[in-house]
Amino acid sequence: MIKEFKEKGIKIDYLVYVEQDLFLLENQLPYGILKLLISCMSNKMQMEMSIEKFIFGNIKAPREKHEQLEHKLLQKEDPIHLLDLLRTRLLQIDDKENQMKKFSEYITEPLEKVNDMQVFRNVEELKAAGIRLRPSGTGCLRAITFDLGTLRLPSIQVDDSTASKFLNLISYEMCPDFLNDFGVSSYVAFLDILIDQAQDVKELRDKQILHNFLVSDEEVAKLFNEIGTDLVSNPNIYRDVKIVTSMAQFIDEYFRSPWSVIALLAAIIALASTVAQTVYTILGYYK
Repeated sequence: MIKEFKEKGIKIDYLVYVEQDLFLLENQLPYGILKLLISCMSNKMQMEMSIEKFIFGNIKAPREKHEQLEHKLLQKEDPIHLLDLLRTRLLQIDDKENQMKKFSEYITEPLEKVNDMQVFRNVEELKAAGIRLRPSGTGCLRAITFDLGTLRLPSIQVDDSTASKFLNLISYEMCPDFLNDFGVSSYVAFLDILIDQAQDVKELRDKQILHNFLVSDEEVAKLFNEIGTDLVSNPNIYRDVKIVTSMAQFIDEYFRSPWSVIALLAAIIALASTVAQTVYTILGYYK
């Protein structure tokens, strides 16, 4: 496609700005209009495929069975607009019925701000607690799991367009007429908790979870700290991951040495002895 644009005299740097404009929330064109325009073209199939490639090119993350998945998703979906299609692909929501089911489960609990739900710490502190980080091998933002001391996260690429795309996706999720489970907002909030400083970004880079195309790791940390401020998130998403991660940190902090275990057992025995003595005294008094 780049070759075709060059042949038409369109500069590549202009394409970067056009790409960003296409994902601005205020610029969204109903997908039905796009389909109507495409139906009037002689190269209809080629245009449909170009939309697929454009969306998947903006995911910029590892994908399994790339071409098969593209065709399958685009056939099943009836997106509202391009930004909605990008969000759907990032979260890999199969259909609207599934999306509404997730939302109905979600609205039974109150919204939470990021600062209120922080039950675990940044990457460096997780590492110090013995928790390993690994890429989940997919670009799906929901693919965050914790198992046997390993926290797996989706791989993402951070470049000059990342902030704009996430901000517009978050704004879209906050629209009052769009019922959703705040999947992208929850992911950004989760990443904001993990990233406090440049060293956290470096660790994610070393593990091939984050691919940095900005000037420095400091820029990436600043980016997520800024867009993650005061986000409203879905408390159900990643709940299990947060709980088990926090438990792993607790165990490492209080049971990293045999003396800590001995001290805890001694405290439990002393407490049990005190309770037994109290009960015995009360029973003796009534007798």
